[in-house]
Amino acid sequence: MSQAFIKNDAEDGPPERRPPSGPNYVTPRGFELLSKKVRALGERRGELTKEERGELRYWQGRLSSAVPVDNSKRPPEDVRFGAEVVLKDAGGTRRVRIVGQDEADEALGALSWDSIAARVLTGHRPGESVTLEDGAAVEIVSVGYPPWT
Repeated sequence: MSQAFIKNDAEDGPPERRPPSGPNYVTPRGFELLSKKVRALGERRGELTKEERGELRYWQGRLSSAVPVDNSKRPPEDVRFGAEVVLKDAGGTRRVRIVGQDEADEALGALSWDSIAARVLTGHRPGESVTLEDGAAVEIVSVGYPPWT
């Protein structure tokens, strides 16, 4: 077969990252983080590797598709996007935040709005108990909507 019709994947490098599906909701803080990431990569545009240029395109796409949601003035009645939630279980209390997909870091208590845990919590109020995906029952102690500065 002629080499003209064979695609050599080794020359292309790794495939570009595909964005998550669904709306790209971001907190004001998440929007700022995306903006900084795009700016930082853009400032180095001339010296980026092929992989880094792919990253820049990915983050530019995420920034252009961002839907900023600022619930900081929302009454703390129930859990929604942008909420900071205090949970209590047999092991004590912990604080989680419901954030955008790109801002999520479960180790830091930042749950993506489309994660199972965030979907379980959404709509519930302080004093209510919910069962998380691991089977653990937790009580929602408080809900707040802090400014995301």
